[in-house]
Amino acid sequence: MRRALIAGVFLSFAIVLAIAAVRGMNIPSAIAATPPTITHGPVTGNVTDGSATVFIRLSRKASVALRYSAQAEGLSSGNFQTSSIQIADRSGNFTVRIPLTNLQPSTTYYFAVMANNILQPMNSTPHFQTFPSPGSTVDFKIVNLTDFCCFSRTGYNPPLTNTFQSAYNEQPNLVLIGGDFDHRNPTGINIASARREKRAMFQDLYTSYSGTSVLVNKILREFPVAHMWDDHDYGDNNGDKNYQFKKVSLAVLNEYFPTYPTSKYGDWQKFRYGQAEFFLLDSRSQRDFHLDTDGSNKSMLDGDNLGSAGQYVWLTEGLKNSTARWKFVVSPVVFNPTLAKLDSWAGYLNEQQKLLDFIRTNGIKNIIVISGDLHAGGIDDGTNARLPEILVPSASLVAVTKGDVACASIEAEGIGIWSAGTYFDQTSGTTCQGYGVIKVLTNPDRVILEVKNQDGVVKITQTIAVQ
Repeated sequence: MRRALIAGVFLSFAIVLAIAAVRGMNIPSAIAATPPTITHGPVTGNVTDGSATVFIRLSRKASVALRYSAQAEGLSSGNFQTSSIQIADRSGNFTVRIPLTNLQPSTTYYFAVMANNILQPMNSTPHFQTFPSPGSTVDFKIVNLTDFCCFSRTGYNPPLTNTFQSAYNEQPNLVLIGGDFDHRNPTGINIASARREKRAMFQDLYTSYSGTSVLVNKILREFPVAHMWDDHDYGDNNGDKNYQFKKVSLAVLNEYFPTYPTSKYGDWQKFRYGQAEFFLLDSRSQRDFHLDTDGSNKSMLDGDNLGSAGQYVWLTEGLKNSTARWKFVVSPVVFNPTLAKLDSWAGYLNEQQKLLDFIRTNGIKNIIVISGDLHAGGIDDGTNARLPEILVPSASLVAVTKGDVACASIEAEGIGIWSAGTYFDQTSGTTCQGYGVIKVLTNPDRVILEVKNQDGVVKITQTIAVQ
């Protein structure tokens, strides 16, 4: 009886609204459907010399398109182009990745977001610059940010840091976001909870808190970005190929980040910028257990034995066939084998030697490794790391006491040997915070590697001349 009465009330209410709409009567805003709004983003990635992809998340189901122009005033004057329409719906957690094509090289593009044909208000105009044509020789700068705070799964309280403002002041051409984009280990106990935890992690990372406002409102809105995971944002601490929800990790990454094309098996990616090519490694989804005995059967890159479809073949053939002057291998974990940390390449020395032998046999020159994970900085000219390497410190982790959180791995396992020096300080409350800068320069051809602290002060530097 009660159910019938309630149903009748709702039916009558619907009829009243229908009549009001037909007669052109005003419907109270509380009753009218709430228009969609942007909840997260935009973030621009997958940038090339002629294309890009923009990530956006909406508050509800909506059709989404971008207006874009090479002139900021073009968005208001009508001198703009319009992207294809994408549908944000529940199946993708209301996210879209909108492709932009037929762009011009080395050009800044400004864009505005339309949801259900309603212009979305923003406090600044998001923009990005396309890459120069492959093979062109240009000076450019890259900032690397890696190993972000925080650890909580239920709350997110990023610490205050100057890292993001200092990194923004560099005005780089590209921002690399390394692994451990967060440290919450979004593991999950089943597929549904794993997906929920991973989505929540990205939503927090894209929310402007006092400690991340510059990251969210400036860096992610004004520069092209590229990102690959490490263990704490992949799923488990020290996660490997046996993590049962790795397919969910890849699916959510592709929902929430504008990646370059990834394999269906993991998140390894590559792209070209002028005279350089970048290879972003997946050091987790294909690795064997790090405490297994090292040998010919132990792999970080192809533990699932995918062969020609796997990451090891992808990397070696990519390096061999690359026509780029500089090849950057972006490794989520440290390459330098003098570091006694079996979760790094030091636990996979057989495969590392196999890779180095391939490089030497094929005469591949000018390879530089960019790494993170240790929460400290270091630079080596190849004497100890076996290839030139820059180890980038944590962007925002904080150690309250000696050996706590930010440099915990150094306390237990040391930092290894680095020809140009190291950067870590376990005595302060902003332990090891900082970022990496990679400058690719011409006349003469060279790369300058810099580890900077959170205030932008150079702590270590090394110049690598072209071979």
